[in-house]
Amino acid sequence: MKSISEEYGLATAQDLRARMQGKVVSAEDAAYSDVRSIWNGAVTRQPALAPFALPGGYANFLTADDHGQVGSAYGSNSRRLREVKRQFDPDDVFSLAIPLPL
Repeated sequence: MKSISEEYGLATAQDLRARMQGKVVSAEDAAYSDVRSIWNGAVTRQPALAPFALPGGYANFLTADDHGQVGSAYGSNSRRLREVKRQFDPDDVFSLAIPLPL
């Protein structure tokens, strides 16, 4: 199975974010029925994709409020990452870039 980077040519999290953002379509738009059918298809397939999803979500998409997901997102590295963060970022300066609570 290809990674998202290989499949879509995305080099960074910013590339992925840009790819996932789109135009807002309302019921009055000509493309509404096409967009709605794609959305419905995606929702229908969501349970099938769950085994392939990252357990805590994509770490670069976490916010400062996502403390509960940090352990799952970073997996077995979570404890060590917190230790390193305490040592090198004790004032939590990089909390917006890397939402890893101390």
